[in-house]
Amino acid sequence: MSPVLPAGTLPVAGASNSSIKQIQVPAQNGSASPNAEPTTKHKTGMDRLKSKADLIGVLWIAAGIISLGVAFAAFLMWLSSRFNFVLLDAILTREPAIKRPFSKHSEAGNSYFAWTLVFLGVGLVAFLLAGLLVVLSLGIMKWSPVIGIPLMILGGLFALAVIVIMVSVGTIMRDFALPIMYREKIPAISALNKFLEADAFTFGKVFRYLLVVFGLWILAMVTQSIVGIFAVIGGVIAGGLMAIPGLILFKILPFLKIPLIILGSLVAIALILAVIVVIGMVMLPVVIFFRVFALTYLTRFYPECDLLEFAGSNS
Repeated sequence: MSPVLPAGTLPVAGASNSSIKQIQVPAQNGSASPNAEPTTKHKTGMDRLKSKADLIGVLWIAAGIISLGVAFAAFLMWLSSRFNFVLLDAILTREPAIKRPFSKHSEAGNSYFAWTLVFLGVGLVAFLLAGLLVVLSLGIMKWSPVIGIPLMILGGLFALAVIVIMVSVGTIMRDFALPIMYREKIPAISALNKFLEADAFTFGKVFRYLLVVFGLWILAMVTQSIVGIFAVIGGVIAGGLMAIPGLILFKILPFLKIPLIILGSLVAIALILAVIVVIGMVMLPVVIFFRVFALTYLTRFYPECDLLEFAGSNS
């Protein structure tokens, strides 16, 4: 009868039953070594540090992109403010110049830009308040829908009112106050005050003008959409025709891969710019019409600022 071996021992071949040599075998009971737990904790800590570093890096990149986007948008707003006076000068003087009026009306353009920044800032604060009201109403609806639903409706109406007011005030500023700035060489706020304090000013006239302009805007947007669709289709067709020789060269001469990619990118950018220019050129008469219509309507409020007659007398 074989003797019962203690746990963790192995029999040695050739040993007698009476003197079995016991070789201690480490027990495989799944217990980890003393250093395993600190190593695991260290690895977990390193993973957390790496995740935090990645998150901070992503936040920095996002902040940089947002900052660049805001700076670029501000630059476009500044450029647009200055070119409003360039366009007005070109309509009135009938001279297709850019450099001279751009410099000549720099002070007025900068004043209009500063007013626009403040105006958009006030509008953004109003939108945040409307959003806060909506979020607050969602929280209240969980325990009192009777109070939460009216608050949500109020927040929506407040946001809609902010949009209507901003569009209306922005239109009045561009169509009426800006020509007064051009004519009298005064800052944006002073021009707006002069318009509001004019003897012939009435809110009824302003309301009728806004209704007419908004209706014309709808027609203009439909026209621009149709023009944009045809321009984009033309750009895609032109890009496809240009891409065929490039693909053939790409297959025949693989070593030209990088130059062809660079050339294709430049061609794509050029086509996008060409589409934008075509849309702008086709819609330019519409832009001029809106500007002339606003100048004509301005005389109903402020007869002293008849820029079309003023330009005709100087020509």
